Amino acid sequence: MVNNSIPPELWGKIAPTTPAAPAQGIEKRGQQSSGGFAEALSAAVAERRDVGFSGHAMQRFKGQGVTLDADKVDRIADGIDKAAAKGSRDSLMLLDGLALVVSVKNRMVVTAISPERMREQVVTNIDSAVIL
Repeated sequence: MVNNSIPPELWGKIAPTTPAAPAQGIEKRGQQSSGGFAEALSAAVAERRDVGFSGHAMQRFKGQGVTLDADKVDRIADGIDKAAAKGSRDSLMLLDGLALVVSVKNRMVVTAISPERMREQVVTNIDSAVIL
């Protein structure tokens, strides 16, 4: 098909346009100039694996004398990954007798319920349960 907006005498004389090369020293948002793609990907995966704890959850842990070691936090992160893979938004996670309500999207432990307090508890606003 012939483009009628170009006069016929210029056909064949117009060079195709090529995108301009990116300017040196200018970085795209979120890009690091010193590291390569693998380094940036590793940092993104490590950041995604972080688990946050709300102030309410921290108060519950302190009040109930609950401590979480690195292994338990890793298990929570694994549970969040599994819940996210299934499309969960808010999950009840059972970890060694402790019940945690977790916002999967925010990777945040919202609250914790000790085994002693779980007997008469009703957990609402969850769409999944993960047994860790």
